[in-house]
Amino acid sequence: MTEYANAAGEPVSTGQLVGKGGEGSVYKVSGQPDLVVKVFHDKDIARARKAKIRAMVANKPRQRTAVDKQSGKTMPVLTWPEDLVLRGKQMCGFTMQAVDMNKSVEIHNVESIAAREARSWTQRLGLGLRANIARNLAFLVSQVHSVGAVIGDFNERNVLVSKNLVVTMIDCDSMQVKDRKGQYHPCEVFQPGFLAPELIGKSLKTFVRQPSSDLFCLAVHIYCLLLDRHPFRNGLYPPELGNKPYNAVLARDGQWRGRAGGALRIEKNQLDPRVFLPPSTLSLFERAFQAGAENPELRPSAGQWESELSRFIGAWKPTQWKTSTLKRRAT
Repeated sequence: MTEYANAAGEPVSTGQLVGKGGEGSVYKVSGQPDLVVKVFHDKDIARARKAKIRAMVANKPRQRTAVDKQSGKTMPVLTWPEDLVLRGKQMCGFTMQAVDMNKSVEIHNVESIAAREARSWTQRLGLGLRANIARNLAFLVSQVHSVGAVIGDFNERNVLVSKNLVVTMIDCDSMQVKDRKGQYHPCEVFQPGFLAPELIGKSLKTFVRQPSSDLFCLAVHIYCLLLDRHPFRNGLYPPELGNKPYNAVLARDGQWRGRAGGALRIEKNQLDPRVFLPPSTLSLFERAFQAGAENPELRPSAGQWESELSRFIGAWKPTQWKTSTLKRRAT
């Protein structure tokens, strides 16, 4: 057991090692089961890194947790830095909300039918439940944006889904934030397939991301959840047009799987968004992937997605949707 202190000088005792990464190790906090502490490996943390964590502790989203409706327990939505952790007088890490990794999966395990087959509880995630997950994800994004932060590295591995559909974002300390002096602390990383087209070729160490870049990624995740396919990785590219361009090129050109008259064609026996989705939902994808490719500010906000998905969930009836979809495909 190692003794540290928080910013108020109160002791923080580390317990069991939870995980270890390139930047730091995560431990349970003795006597506080809802918290973990991330301790950086490097004792001499860069000044910019310290400033970023201090800025995040000083400016937290109001709703960083949600109540699990089944268990009644409070669950983390954002593993945001909660408090500074000091060794002596030097900052060496921070505390954050604990996540039960045994009851959660990375969101990519939910976003395709093949991945859902790997475990019994994800097999039961029908369209209505996945739409709930998508709505919860949109809520999470709205909370990040409420304090002027940008997720940045908004990929398929730093979002977790619990068995009770609570959606949690981890690795929050990689986000782009702005401190009280107006200085931006960047997000320097990304994952292919989850980078807004306007950021392609930019130096992410210096380029200031806008919330609209997150809204591209949010739309990609929602598309995957509803349709079991990625809007740019998947889809058939006509041989007569040559080799299929890279995902980033398709995104830049607004060529998404489902675009009216677009280059990407729907795979055999796969869901066609223009057949399967209500016009209002389809319209938001058109704004996110077509209009948004030319003007990122036209992408739907997280709040607009929340509202649309609430209507989608309210109108969704498994038997009715299945029957209508089959009839429309047959015509």
